[in-house]
Amino acid sequence: MIYHTVQEIHTIFTSIMVGVIWVMQIVHYPIFRFVKKEEYNDFQNFHMKRISYIVVPSMIVELLSGIIVLYLNINISFQFQASMALLIIIWMLTGFVFSNIHNNLLNGFNIKTGYSLILWNWVRTTLWSIRLFLIL
Repeated sequence: MIYHTVQEIHTIFTSIMVGVIWVMQIVHYPIFRFVKKEEYNDFQNFHMKRISYIVVPSMIVELLSGIIVLYLNINISFQFQASMALLIIIWMLTGFVFSNIHNNLLNGFNIKTGYSLILWNWVRTTLWSIRLFLIL
């Protein structure tokens, strides 16, 4: 019983993250280039603070519920194992690549850094989408 509940929680939070990452990729990140230079630092600070309210708890619940699913089921499918490997890659990208890009953007908008953000985010968007496909 608990296994299925945790698995459902994991699927829900993976779905949430897939929705968030697609909105970020298609709508939010491209908006960065339209923000006036004199307002950009406030915009970036606002973005990082507010998106964290959604992304940080969702990513943590997604990771922890995935670990619990792995722990509770000794016959876990290859697809779920592969999806968890992708999740570890996503966390590494977020920690090492995206934190640096966003920190660089705190110094002001740079078109090269902005495009780098969008291009790198296609990697996360693709990985999260594949994860959802694998666990469904």
